[in-house]
Amino acid sequence: MAVYNPSNHRVHHAQNKVYVDKNYGGILILWDRLFGTYQEELEHEPCIYGVRKALNTFDPLAANLQHLKRMAKDAWYTKSWWDKLTLWFRRTGYRPADAEAAMPVPSTNLAHFQRYDPPIRRARRVYALAQHLCYSAATLALLWYYESLNFAYLISVVALLVFSLVINGRILDGHHWVKYLEPLRLALLVALLPLLNTQFVPLFMAYISVSALMWWWLAITDKEDKVAVVSD
Repeated sequence: MAVYNPSNHRVHHAQNKVYVDKNYGGILILWDRLFGTYQEELEHEPCIYGVRKALNTFDPLAANLQHLKRMAKDAWYTKSWWDKLTLWFRRTGYRPADAEAAMPVPSTNLAHFQRYDPPIRRARRVYALAQHLCYSAATLALLWYYESLNFAYLISVVALLVFSLVINGRILDGHHWVKYLEPLRLALLVALLPLLNTQFVPLFMAYISVSALMWWWLAITDKEDKVAVVSD
């Protein structure tokens, strides 16, 4: 019987070896049963969520392009022209032997699995969460109004949203470039104000002002944290 339940989907997102490449069908789990990719959740094998090759970033663009990036590096490195041309269409996980030997990518050690959780101040986490909620609201607004937007404007807004999500991910990573990229993002929003419908301008000005003040405060407090106390 092809009944969907949360257990099926938990298995799909687990990185345990027994669960990898299983339960693609979702609500149509019937297809997994037909083609041999169905796997029940096992009581003695709790699901460990994630991917077998550690990503170690909250950048959503890097997460989606990681496999293409690794394949491109393999295609560049391998000396086999056949592999250069065909590795894009091979089975999942295939790597040319010379590329794998030179650039090994170890799988996660599930016996000592540690969730990616870089040290970052709570204030920055709160800032990133607030920005993510704003981006979610902007995405919903875009889906609501997209029919009234011309193609160039729509692509520009999508590109800005992607750029913003990438920066937000790097804020959570603690990447040093964000101290320049976040002010750049806010400056781009200021430059776009004349293109907005006048009814949205006050809302965007308030958002930019609050974000800029919060980011300035974070930058100041970061510097204070790093200043050594000199005693007489």
